[in-house]
Amino acid sequence: MKKRLIAALLCGCFLATPALATSSFPTVNTYSPGYYTDVKPDEWYADAARLCYEAGLITGTRANTFSPNNAVTIGEAAALAARILSSISGEAIRAEAAGEAWYRRYVDFLEAHSVAVPDPAQNASRTQFFHLLAAVVPPERLAPINSIETLPDTDDPDILRFYNAGVLTGTDATGTFQGGRGLRRNECATMVARIIDPDLRRTFTLKSEAETPTLSPEEELLQTEAFRVNGVSVSFDRFIETLNACVAETDANLKANNSKGLDWNAKYTGVDDLPAYFKEMAMARLVESTLISSQAKALGCSEEALPAVLTPDPSKALDKIYCAKHILVADEQTATAIVALLKSSPSLDTFNSLMNQYGTDPGMKSDPRGYIFTDGDMVAEFENAVKALNIGACSNVPVKSQFGYHVILRLDPTTRSGWEQAVQELKYEDYVDAWVVSATVTPNTAELNKLDVQARYEAYLASQNG
Repeated sequence: MKKRLIAALLCGCFLATPALATSSFPTVNTYSPGYYTDVKPDEWYADAARLCYEAGLITGTRANTFSPNNAVTIGEAAALAARILSSISGEAIRAEAAGEAWYRRYVDFLEAHSVAVPDPAQNASRTQFFHLLAAVVPPERLAPINSIETLPDTDDPDILRFYNAGVLTGTDATGTFQGGRGLRRNECATMVARIIDPDLRRTFTLKSEAETPTLSPEEELLQTEAFRVNGVSVSFDRFIETLNACVAETDANLKANNSKGLDWNAKYTGVDDLPAYFKEMAMARLVESTLISSQAKALGCSEEALPAVLTPDPSKALDKIYCAKHILVADEQTATAIVALLKSSPSLDTFNSLMNQYGTDPGMKSDPRGYIFTDGDMVAEFENAVKALNIGACSNVPVKSQFGYHVILRLDPTTRSGWEQAVQELKYEDYVDAWVVSATVTPNTAELNKLDVQARYEAYLASQNG
């Protein structure tokens, strides 16, 4: 019944861990296969993500979600550095104080040991990340196994220490560091895993620039910017990954509902250009996730905590919070008969029985407790009818909307368990919608237009099967 359910009607962060032993990184968590729903066992970073989780150094951004392509923030890097320093020094990191940013205690701990921390809400550059680690990882933990004296773009001794220990190998065959570039959680996990387990470290020699082949057109494309969202760059690498996920989900849904997967030559209702449709879907998804990530960083909280941070006390707007369930039917005659039955036996049990027997709204089947909503969340006819009822009262006449005829029962939202969280999630959706509407998105139109969606997806399937 909610506007966001029309389609249905029509058809982290780095977490604190116990102190680490000074000689090793013991297992503090048990990793079950498939724990991260977004990390396939054959992904190049899968073992590193598992190892970091077991050591308690890097866990998911939310339950069972690793978010491998999320950018690492300075706050997250500081938390990691603080826990390493805590294990070495034997000093405990204080508990989180009420109302403070989640990273504040880690920053305070580092600064108390003369480790400078940049703005924690910003994304970490590779230089910033490794300078924090260099400040807390002692030389004896980074025994040299390589002989690298200089790099194409830096001679920073702290950075060279990680190269010579086999933790860093560079972004190309010449060892280029690209210190100003950010890093993703999967990259971070891989390098932290090499700190945890010396057996994972890499021995190598660097090639000169003359020996290094130029990037292929494909490699250059993946490093190119696909679009910007409020100045934040999104790479083609990430865009293509999301694009393939959108196609895969659509294919799976078609198979589940129609027993036939995606047909690139078919015509689908409301879709004039299938490749353009998937490009728009992928861009919309990435725009939203980028905005959410930016807001969480600005507020100093995890993405999971955003709803509660943005709407901390729903009870202050209780006069604009409603709860109702309804019996939705296709014709007025059936709805009128239901009203009559309720008048003769006005009880919640009777309403629930009639709703189970006659109701056609899938939302009521999935959650028969009813909808919690605020102003503007419902179609006008439904919302106005609910506001006109007293709590506990039922419709005297059927209410007509574009979906059919409703017989409505208004309820007290505060008697429903978890109502505060439900309201926070509703308001959060409104916030996200507003961010998306006001966002400035600058696409790389020339390269996006050239992208062959079908070929990309077929190559993706081939790589999965191989």
